Amino acid sequence: MVRKYIRRHPLIASCLCSLFAACLFLSPPASAADSISLERNWKFQPGDNPAWAEPNWDDSDWQAMGLPETWPEGGYPEQGQLAWYRLRVNVANFDQSDLGVRIGAIRNAYEVYAGGQRLGGIGSPPPDPVVNYDKLRAYRIPPAAIDANDDVVLALRVWGGSKLSVDTRGAGPYAGQFELGNYTHFIRSLDAEELPRIIFASLFLLAGAYFLYLYIKTKEISSFLWFGLTSLVLAVYIVTQSQWKYTFGFAFETNEKIEAVSLFLFLALVAQLIWTVIARPVPVYMRAYQLFYVVFAVIFALAPSLDIHLHLRVYWQSVVLIALLPTFWVLCQEVWRNNYEARVLCAGLIVFAICAINDLLINMGINTIVEVRLMSVGFLAMLISMGVSLAGRFNNMLTSLEIQVTARTAELSQVNDQLEAANRSLVEMTRIDPLTGLLNRRGLIAEAEIERQRFLRQKEPLSLVVADVDHFKQFNDEHGHACGDFVLTSVAELFKKYIRDIDRVARWGGEEFVLLFPGTNEVGLRNIADKLRQRIENHEINYEGKTLSVTMTFGCAEYRTDESLDECLDRADAALYKGKANGRNRVEIG
Repeated sequence: MVRKYIRRHPLIASCLCSLFAACLFLSPPASAADSISLERNWKFQPGDNPAWAEPNWDDSDWQAMGLPETWPEGGYPEQGQLAWYRLRVNVANFDQSDLGVRIGAIRNAYEVYAGGQRLGGIGSPPPDPVVNYDKLRAYRIPPAAIDANDDVVLALRVWGGSKLSVDTRGAGPYAGQFELGNYTHFIRSLDAEELPRIIFASLFLLAGAYFLYLYIKTKEISSFLWFGLTSLVLAVYIVTQSQWKYTFGFAFETNEKIEAVSLFLFLALVAQLIWTVIARPVPVYMRAYQLFYVVFAVIFALAPSLDIHLHLRVYWQSVVLIALLPTFWVLCQEVWRNNYEARVLCAGLIVFAICAINDLLINMGINTIVEVRLMSVGFLAMLISMGVSLAGRFNNMLTSLEIQVTARTAELSQVNDQLEAANRSLVEMTRIDPLTGLLNRRGLIAEAEIERQRFLRQKEPLSLVVADVDHFKQFNDEHGHACGDFVLTSVAELFKKYIRDIDRVARWGGEEFVLLFPGTNEVGLRNIADKLRQRIENHEINYEGKTLSVTMTFGCAEYRTDESLDECLDRADAALYKGKANGRNRVEIG
């Protein structure tokens, strides 16, 4: 049964396996053995003084602080929401040529110093404040920042943000790792930690495109449309949860808006998807729920700042939980009716509800058992449950289609036979010159390649001739193009009449012909070409009561082992031009 499912749903199976592998093997790497944690022993002082970055500043009277640890409620408004952190670390046991410090997430902006030197920062503290509170970075510590005792003094200047932001989101270091160690390792770790999210986003993007493709092919199953759109929106949301969002060059506020809009659209779409999968009409209250989040998405996209997001965050999260209750009740009814799809969706919804409640309590400042935001896990559970549900429906549809396909196989087999015969005729037509009935350039090249391979295997001679009608332009100028065509067809008939069955002749273009003579060396080639020249010269062409005579010049070449077909043709062509220069109506060997 499992093999049958995988065979019918390779994309879904591969997505689930990839997600499982990502969770197992691409979890954030542990700290390297040559790095140390910087989560303890910091000195903390509210206020702002540039001299506090200096390594010799006396911070003995500062209070102790650990990282990450957010500021008290309300922050430090009397100091302009500015504060400094200092820490002295001995780096004697580290490679000081590649020393670095890794800084976690800090609201809402910070600068980092080492030995009094500014290494960089995220966002910008006053007087020109720029908010950016979730970008993770590592900074290289220059050897000049290390004193004679192999000590380095690290300092963080932190801006907590506006009063609204501090009151609703808190301020200060709130997440991530704070470490000192090998700078190169930190850079690689930051990249590796983002891989699971990027893999998840890529898989959801692929799943979304796949189900939209299925919807285009089978529009009667509307759940494919909603699943595809939901997956694509979730892929965007997952990208906004990763550090990769900064690679697009958007401002922090723009990234936050994209995150919020994608989340709201996901909530609206997932409601539509649930009711579509259980095959029930969407009730009025769910339409209001969807409209609520679509309006929120528009408002957040058009709002000039993030203040509205800070004001309304708890409220829209509460609406999510309220909407789960009637949805869960309807699913329970379907489960009671032994609806397989409802059972799967109900399991995913329970996980989603637990994760949403956990995150809501964290946002309200209430301690939870996990104390880690789990909304992404809830989204993943919902989407996987819907994917499994849709896979079951898709499986039933495929079973029905297989019966129809079997009934049509005999008809298609007959049609295929007819098409193959028609294709063979078409291929043959592409190899024949329509005027003379001889091989064209493509046809001769194919035949010549066969003879060339035989020549290489059996070492039998192979020769070719390039023949051109002398003064052909006069036939067109004096008697018209129809006469020229008649001359060419007459010459073609003579060639077909006097060459052997194993020989090949083609109209190469215009009034030029190429003849291929397997098993013929240079001596025999001259004799054959001269006989053909004489027969053409002695042949009279009767056209509309007029008797016309034709002569041709022949350039000959025997194929050599160390040359290509084109090189042999070039020698024959050069011999042809030599014959033209020497008076025409003659045979020349190249």
